[in-house]
Amino acid sequence: MKLRDYFLLFAAMFLPLSASAVPVPLINQPLRPDAAAPGSPGFTLTVSGTGFVPASLVYWNGSPRSTTFVSQSKIQALIFASDVSTPRTVSVTVASSPGGSSNVVFFEVAYPRSWAALSAPVRFAAGAGPSSLATGKFNGDNKLDLAVANNGSSNVSILLGNGNGTFKPAVDYNAGQYPSSVAVGDFNRDGKLDLAVTNMGSNNVDVLLGNGDGTFKAAVSYNVGLNPVLVVVGDFNGDGRMDLAITNNDSNNISILLGNGNGTFQTAKNYSAGQTPASMVAGDFNGDGRLDLAVANVASNNANVSVLLGNGDGTFRARVSYATGGYEPTLVLGDLNGDGKLDLAVADIGSNDVTVLYGKGDGTFQPTVKYGTGQNNAVAIALGDFNGDGKLDLAVPDGSSTVSIMLQTKPLSGPNATLSTTKMIFECRNAINAGCQCLTFRTATLSNYGSQTLNITGKTISGPFSEVNNCGTSLASGRYCTISVSWLEKQGSGSGLLSFIDNAPGSPQTISLLGEKFCTPLLSSSADRAARRVCENEEQLDDQLKIWNTGWSSGSVH
Repeated sequence: MKLRDYFLLFAAMFLPLSASAVPVPLINQPLRPDAAAPGSPGFTLTVSGTGFVPASLVYWNGSPRSTTFVSQSKIQALIFASDVSTPRTVSVTVASSPGGSSNVVFFEVAYPRSWAALSAPVRFAAGAGPSSLATGKFNGDNKLDLAVANNGSSNVSILLGNGNGTFKPAVDYNAGQYPSSVAVGDFNRDGKLDLAVTNMGSNNVDVLLGNGDGTFKAAVSYNVGLNPVLVVVGDFNGDGRMDLAITNNDSNNISILLGNGNGTFQTAKNYSAGQTPASMVAGDFNGDGRLDLAVANVASNNANVSVLLGNGDGTFRARVSYATGGYEPTLVLGDLNGDGKLDLAVADIGSNDVTVLYGKGDGTFQPTVKYGTGQNNAVAIALGDFNGDGKLDLAVPDGSSTVSIMLQTKPLSGPNATLSTTKMIFECRNAINAGCQCLTFRTATLSNYGSQTLNITGKTISGPFSEVNNCGTSLASGRYCTISVSWLEKQGSGSGLLSFIDNAPGSPQTISLLGEKFCTPLLSSSADRAARRVCENEEQLDDQLKIWNTGWSSGSVH
């Protein structure tokens, strides 16, 4: 390790805070590389994120490594051959002097393999109705522990890890009414992890300061909006102190609580979100070194994602929303196509699709692209490099017995035609407090993952459906087009088939269509009917032709 690195480590531990604030860094996925085989030679690890400064150091399982500052969004560290000599999972963090430590991203040292097997589940008791959990090293023994928010018993369970996949019996700490989420951060900058817990029933967030030995002080509560469901930790004003962002499901807003650096927080300031905000992620979407927010909003059958760009002082600009469809979206963040710009992936309950918004790097996103999961529901979503090719893949459970693994695909020889979904389901159902609601509009993409031009020579559609697209007569290699299908629900329930005839293997490419009316919508006036037409037209205008450089293929794990 260089003399500079020893000095920076000493400064981070012992020198007082300087007058100029240093932001708390945030790491984005993926690390490059994100895995190595045991016995590999040393290498340079590239870490992307936000809030890096020349004094930032990469920590490999808690030990600093020689670090080169590239920009506020990229640093590189030298990893020794001895660091990857044996199979293990390594925690990677970034710490800045005196800005604090980042989130944890894991690096796998393992032999390449094409299979995975999980042992039978071992259950550990927590409180009643566990609804959310977070991991951290709460007692300083370098073993991962668990914090579990228990919605039914209004408390938080701490399970200290033994380091062998087992945990000590839970110790419970009181929280507010109906805890819904828990997050981890060092809120008083003492090097010990603390907890933040949202409480749906009491409309507040609890902060439990850690003692560093696996125990926690009594909760201190801060009022937020109505029915808070999720808390995200980040340094939103760049002062080196951790702040909180909370989605409030019933007041349709986000609460921002700026940290004072001593474990206390300022009064919440609220920002408008979409209808019924739920899932949320933080990242730098426009490359200005300031944390932004993306929020998934549950809006009947017309869900969307709102993006709020940060001003760097703890305030946020007005939201810009992107339609995703579906019912209850969950959201993840990562650089999915390897262009150095953050992207968003959304799973929607009630649909069989994953929606991806590719970031432009300026705080805006390209029109949504949908990928079929091959299952009836997409209840959640997670990112990871599941096949070790350096590209982020997706894992999507269906809420029943199946998890779809969607691997990014490589270019194929010749022309290729890949539909993002092969099935579209439209329906009218009764919604709580909203009456009969109809989902009559869906989109799909036709992509050319091949090395040659895809020539489209015709299309057909049957059943009570209509279709428009911007595909034209050909798609160049590395392009996709958008297909918009409408169910003519006034013609009643029915099935149909949409086919595209082309020069790719497997032609024609087909999408099965099904429309079902489980209730009858009541349109009370011509204004209601006009409003519905405007809504559908707006969704169509959102779909434009874009260039892409990635795709997914799907498989299922039962």
